[in-house]
Amino acid sequence: MLAQSEERPVAENRDDKERAAAPTTRRRWIALFVAVVLVVVAVLLIVFLAGGNDHSDSQGPSDTGAATEVTSPYDFSELPQDSGPAEVESASYVSILLADGAGQVTAYGLDSGMPAAEALKQAVLHASEVDSAVVSSLTTLASTASSEAAEIGSTLTFVFADRGKLTFALYLEQGLVARGDRAWRVEGDLAALIEAAAAAGRQ
Repeated sequence: MLAQSEERPVAENRDDKERAAAPTTRRRWIALFVAVVLVVVAVLLIVFLAGGNDHSDSQGPSDTGAATEVTSPYDFSELPQDSGPAEVESASYVSILLADGAGQVTAYGLDSGMPAAEALKQAVLHASEVDSAVVSSLTTLASTASSEAAEIGSTLTFVFADRGKLTFALYLEQGLVARGDRAWRVEGDLAALIEAAAAAGRQ
């Protein structure tokens, strides 16, 4: 009788240990299952992404026979060579590059709504074209200019809302703007207008 009573607590202790271990085992299985699911999801994502890249590669230039041109929002296109002062009326921005005697270039930018920019725009808009002899003299001047001729290499550019631009070479002492084989004498004092615009651009 004594032996049987001693065995009963031992059996009860074993059952208690098994019941206590059951939740731990269950948690381990759940953790293992979650880990497997995560691995499967990761593999599927890798396969999906790799397939997407292959698909995009297959739609590249080789399929169309021509490369797609990538343009930047900062790209501007020069207007046709025969464009002139009459085009500047609708310009929305004015850019001035002034070269000094040392060859250094300083840039100034003005919104067309600024009074100095508007005055410069109107002066160019009402410029008068000069004859070929004057243009020829400008070409000679440009070809023989030294670094002391600050106006050579200076430009005046009008920028438009559609990202087009119209660039003129500046000849401040002569009061002329030139483009290609044509030149125009602006209305008013070009040097003073440029100086006023540059001062406004520095503010």
